[in-house]
Amino acid sequence: MSPLEVLEEAERREIIAGISDHNIIAAIRALMELADTDPDVAELMRQHLIPGVEIQAREGAELLIYGNTPTHLDDFYRKEIEEPDLLDKREPIYEPIDIGIVDLAKQCRKWEMDIVVPHYGARHYGIGSLPRDVRKELNYELRAYHGHVCVERNPYVSRFANLKAITYAHSRKNRFPVIATSDNHNRRHGSYTEMTLPPLGPDQYRSEQIFSAIHKEPPSWEKQHLERVPLLKAIRNTIALFRQGGWSSTKCILMREVRHHLGLPASTNSSSREQPQETLQTADVDDAVGS
Repeated sequence: MSPLEVLEEAERREIIAGISDHNIIAAIRALMELADTDPDVAELMRQHLIPGVEIQAREGAELLIYGNTPTHLDDFYRKEIEEPDLLDKREPIYEPIDIGIVDLAKQCRKWEMDIVVPHYGARHYGIGSLPRDVRKELNYELRAYHGHVCVERNPYVSRFANLKAITYAHSRKNRFPVIATSDNHNRRHGSYTEMTLPPLGPDQYRSEQIFSAIHKEPPSWEKQHLERVPLLKAIRNTIALFRQGGWSSTKCILMREVRHHLGLPASTNSSSREQPQETLQTADVDDAVGS
């Protein structure tokens, strides 16, 4: 799908789509160019786009980075990120950016970008696989920027990897919001997070609202829609997390999974207190650059 087709589909489905290509922002720039001459495209971007980029740092781990507006993202990328080389002309795959992941987090904080930690427990691309000293320094930076950091539940990784991400996010020192995303390189996945947003101002972008809403009222478990794996595997993986997160955190995660799979109502602590004004679904779309 082309970037414009992604937004047109988002309008039909009444969702907000985060377009976050790997290491480049060609899709966002293509939309910005169209919007300069077509007010309908500009309105689609205002209503249905979260402009982002998934940066693979020098160490191999990745961070999802989002701007308040397309111009905000473009300015950040142009001044702080060196355009990567194409690794394979047949596929839109680019080499990692020549910046350390700790420095990347610092630049995000400087520019007031929003960060989503993707596939934390993935073996090669998650920050959980970083060397201990690098991970410790990165965690310090992310905690210092707490109000702009979320952690992703990802449909492409195993339940074990997602539980590692949840344990990381809900640890006593972090307390980062968790959201479900699609990591959608094609049309196979329908994973998304439901959010309730206020009415949009005349010159405001939805992307200016979404992350502040997530931090103000973190999405409950029932509003995160993600592909599932069998319950017995989830139980086995959760027990394996005991050594990482301790009994209190592990028990909480396990009970949520059991309730979800058995169709039991959520506990009163996780029920939403929102008074909906306008409810939208947010999804994360990767590799939206069309030919």
